[in-house]
Amino acid sequence: MKKALICAILFSALNGLAAKAQENGETYAFKAPLTTVNEYDLATSQVVPIAAGSKVLFAKRGVKFVVQGITPTHVIIKIYNQSKALTSPANTHFLDQTDVNKFHAITIANFKENCSKFEIDVTVNIDALVMPIKLRFGNDQGGDFEFTQNVSLGGAIAIPITSKKNSSTFSENKLTIILGLMGNSVTVDDKTAPGVYTTKASVLALSPVAGFNIKRKKVAFGLITGLDVLTGKARKSWVYRKSPWLGLSIGTSLF
Repeated sequence: MKKALICAILFSALNGLAAKAQENGETYAFKAPLTTVNEYDLATSQVVPIAAGSKVLFAKRGVKFVVQGITPTHVIIKIYNQSKALTSPANTHFLDQTDVNKFHAITIANFKENCSKFEIDVTVNIDALVMPIKLRFGNDQGGDFEFTQNVSLGGAIAIPITSKKNSSTFSENKLTIILGLMGNSVTVDDKTAPGVYTTKASVLALSPVAGFNIKRKKVAFGLITGLDVLTGKARKSWVYRKSPWLGLSIGTSLF
């Protein structure tokens, strides 16, 4: 009687801890480089042991899965669609697109230590843009590769996309998508605006821009591109009128 009571208490406590760690139907991701998994037989509701000589199953970091259920010792999962099959070393198999319609199991200990909840949190902010440096590339309109240092100012819709992962390595990453409009002064002359200017002059330009910043471990870097549209009479003769520029970003500013 006492043994049965103790077993019941232990089972209840274990099941309660597992329930706190996960909920059926929610999406998680493997955060360890490799996590051992087992196949799960849905017909018999049994975890399939790895027989001698059989391939050991592993899930690689970043593979996402949906929790299907729980047993006293294992969490039952079904992985997301993978883009390709993976090459595995001898006597091993990495979960890939061939495993999408299969059920697998991981121990509760492995689940708590090596997996994390995966959620995408999207918000929209209005941010200022500052870009002191641009790279322009040569084209068939007469434009040559150019490195400019004119300061560009503007506003943008910034969309931070963060992955909420419990104690995950991915929680330190932050991706920000940038969509906006910038204004800047472009220098033109007889070579870049032939037939319009004979000496150097500054012309106002408006630039629709798009790009992204990635923040990882407090260091931000990224890429932004845009197309300068000149105002005034140089707009149609400017040699870079159809050529997008490229800006590199680091920290909190583009440069």
